[in-house]
Amino acid sequence: VGTHDTTGTLTSGWEFVRSRAGNETGHDLKIAAYANDIAPPTTAGIGYPQASTKPLIKILADIYEIPDEQEDRTVNIIIQATNLDNFSFSDEGGNAIGVITDTFFDTSWFHCDVWNATFDTCYFWNDTDEQVSPDDSFWCCDTILNGRLDTDYVSISNGTLTVLAGGLCGDIDNGGSINILDVVYLINFLYKGGPAPELPGMADCNGDGNLNILDGSYLISYLYKGGPAPVC
Repeated sequence: VGTHDTTGTLTSGWEFVRSRAGNETGHDLKIAAYANDIAPPTTAGIGYPQASTKPLIKILADIYEIPDEQEDRTVNIIIQATNLDNFSFSDEGGNAIGVITDTFFDTSWFHCDVWNATFDTCYFWNDTDEQVSPDDSFWCCDTILNGRLDTDYVSISNGTLTVLAGGLCGDIDNGGSINILDVVYLINFLYKGGPAPELPGMADCNGDGNLNILDGSYLISYLYKGGPAPVC
């Protein structure tokens, strides 16, 4: 079973969101979702054109023990957009969005390998190569519809996930403890050209993904006003 989170995403509030993986590692995570079920009430989809920069969905990852000497802590996240069986969007009517349908003409040659006694009924037709087909072969045409992603409407970019070195959340100066010196260090970095935190992830005290004065205010509230602990 896959693990996902829709909080603060475009799929928040959708009536069906499921994720699953084919093995224990979760390397082949597949997500299926729809905004509105048949029964009321009606739940709106994303809308077009998209007016928000929110992510479509959040994928949660388990972080295992990483040796300190391992420098490469980045993994690639690849979206299988070339196979429309694994990647597709549709509107509320079930019509595919961002898919171009190409028409191909397929010419197949057949030769009868098993006739009846009077040679007027074939019991077995064998698909054969046009270049080597016997004189009594015949051809027939077929039309194949093949869908591909329309990149004018759907933009796909693969991503990465980097595991930062561990530390103490709120220990901005990496001194081993949380105190007012961490607030001073942050202010010095933000406004006085001071050095950047060695572990930027540990300086995001309010956990909003940004590094700014709000993190300093959050830390002061925790240290002196009984506020919540840092949540990097």
